Amino acid sequence: MPEAKKYDRSLLQMPKLDWDTFAYKDKQREKQRKADLDILAAGGIVAKPSTDRKRTTSTAWSEKADQKATREGKRTKREGKKRICTIHQND
Repeated sequence: MPEAKKYDRSLLQMPKLDWDTFAYKDKQREKQRKADLDILAAGGIVAKPSTDRKRTTSTAWSEKADQKATREGKRTKREGKKRICTIHQND
């Protein structure tokens, strides 16, 4: 923003937040967070849950595969008609 160039940005400091004091609304999740904080305070390493999930194969909601198959069927039908017409013209 060109209008913000003249302002001193050093005055815009974010306040320091202690994220360890914010609690989860879910009691089970808060209990797990506190246990993780205790492990970190003892110098341990918290095991994170695995984020590797297999992707499920999904079909397109727009039914493009069906449209493509329909077009291919129509194309072969047209080519067959053209072949028949050329055979009859040659006779």
